[in-house]
Amino acid sequence: MIIKIVGEEVVLSSNSNIDKARNVRIYNDNGSDVVISRNYSNGVLIGNTTMQANSVMIFEKGYTDELGSSANVLATPVAYTIS
Repeated sequence: MIIKIVGEEVVLSSNSNIDKARNVRIYNDNGSDVVISRNYSNGVLIGNTTMQANSVMIFEKGYTDELGSSANVLATPVAYTIS
């Protein structure tokens, strides 16, 4: 996979649209699992998933959708291709 960074890495805990990014790389550097949630811009929950400790995942979302986490994680807006 090739990842193109399209914005600055931020600490994510409360809901954020992360610069209206379509794809977001999240690094969970915590020693425990966290819950990542995806919400509409009005705060209504779309869904959530558990992310393992010390792992990286790429999340796809709508431009105005927001991601949040049950604990601080690092989030970077990205574009990617699978090769």
